[in-house]
Amino acid sequence: MTAENLESSEDEQYLPPRGYSDDFAHHTNFFNSVRSRKPVIEDATFGLRACGPALLANMSYYENRIKQWIREHAVVEA
Repeated sequence: MTAENLESSEDEQYLPPRGYSDDFAHHTNFFNSVRSRKPVIEDATFGLRACGPALLANMSYYENRIKQWIREHAVVEA
């Protein structure tokens, strides 16, 4: 099997179910965790790891120098 055999002539589309709202699902999850006192799925650590690469890329771009994430200490090094 080669890559040429796998190519599709049509673009694939991934769509959420009709009526789905990611904002509603996110807020529902948050309020349910507050009510039940259970930990949220997407906690602060998850959020930092999700947005960290974009933040580092922006810092690097605007300061015109390489940035490095030091995971053990959770800090940015110039």
